Order: sequence, then structure tokens, then C-alpha cells
Amino acid sequence: MIDALALGLIGVLLLKYWQQGKLALLIHPMYVPLVVVCGVVLIAFASVRLLKHRHFRPGEHTGLLFPPALAWGLLAVLLLLGTLLPPRPLSSAMALQRGASELLPRQPQQQFRLTFNPADRSLADWVRTLSVYPDPDRYVGQPADISGFVIKPDWDTGDPALDTELFLLGQFVISCCAADAYPITLPIQWPTATEILPDSWQAITGTMAIRTIQGLEQLVLIAETVTEIPVPKSPYVFGG
Repeated sequence: MIDALALGLIGVLLLKYWQQGKLALLIHPMYVPLVVVCGVVLIAFASVRLLKHRHFRPGEHTGLLFPPALAWGLLAVLLLLGTLLPPRPLSSAMALQRGASELLPRQPQQQFRLTFNPADRSLADWVRTLSVYPDPDRYVGQPADISGFVIKPDWDTGDPALDTELFLLGQFVISCCAADAYPITLPIQWPTATEILPDSWQAITGTMAIRTIQGLEQLVLIAETVTEIPVPKSPYVFGG
């Protein structure tokens, strides 16, 4: 019976995350219908097992590997974790662990849209454009209007004043699920960058310029406005 309850609980949690719109924090949207079907199947399977269990005679072997009290305790812990610790967007700490501090961003594997108007480019569009045409001089003076979450690596530009004004604006790209996510970023320069919290989401407008960071000429967005925004319902960039 315990195994049936566990499967049923997993199914309930999957459907709960779907109903709350949390599955998009874990997997690519194209897989959401499959996960929902799996949740329904798990609940149905668990229900059948529980109905069969009602017909067990006292003393009949149930196949339990653990004492009932321990099994119920494990189920309670699972339920509490699933309820109290819902899925959250990947953090700036995770972005740093996955290479966000590298100055030359990894080229995304999927095709982002390329726009002719620089002000219409998203953060992902800028990263894609820079990956294909990496010469920073061609973008100097172009306007940008992007959003993402704040990442604060340990800068060492050789200019202490500049170090305090720089941060990264990033997003995660997901091809399948959160396990394969990787960050894309752009450096931002803002006079009061030290007051901006890591992981906060910001909408930023400004103009592209070149700064020397760690001995390399790097395209940097010189921010003119920085506005904190709510975390988007779908905070990732999804690959096809």
C-alpha cells in the first residue's frame, strides 16, 4: 500500500505544479502535457492498487520493505517538501557555477530571432548576435532595452571604481529541463550597482559601449534606467 501512496502523491504533486504554473520552472513547455499525463496515470495506478489492498486479509504479506511507521514518515516528509518547497527559478549562484562569469558567452544552440532594430532585441537576441558577429565596435552607441536577473561575479577589471559599477544581467536557456540549463549574460554598468541585489529581476535601458574588463575589450550596456520588475511567470529562454 505504501508504494501506491507514494506514486499517488507524486502524481498529485505533478498536477499541483501544473495547476500552479510551476512546471515551466522545471521543464521545457513542450513536455508539460506529457508530465500531466504521467501525473494522471500515477494517480490512477495508485487508486487501483489501493482498491486491491482493501481486499487483503489480515496477516497476508504486503511486500513492505520498511515498517509502516517509517514508511508513513517518509511519505509525510515528501508531502511537506513538495508543499513547502515549491519549484523556484534557478539562481544567480547557479549561473556562476555554470559559467556566467565568462566574458565570452557560450553560443546558444537554438535559433533566436534576429531583429534589425537594436532596441527591439531581447537579452537572448543580443547574446545570439554577439555570438555570430563578435566585433564589439559595430554595436557601440546602439540602444538596448532588455530584462533579466542580476548576477554579481567578483570583478577584477584593474579599476576599483569600475568594479563597483558592474554586474551581469542574465537568463537561463533550457533545452529540455532545468538540469541542462545554462546562463547567457551581458555586462551592465550602473553607478549604484552595489545597491542592486543578486537574483532580483531588472528592466534596463541604455546604450552599448566598450569597456576593458580583465584585459579584454568587452561590450557593456551603459544603463540609463534600471527598474526592478517581478519575476516573470516563465523566466527562461527555451530552445527548440
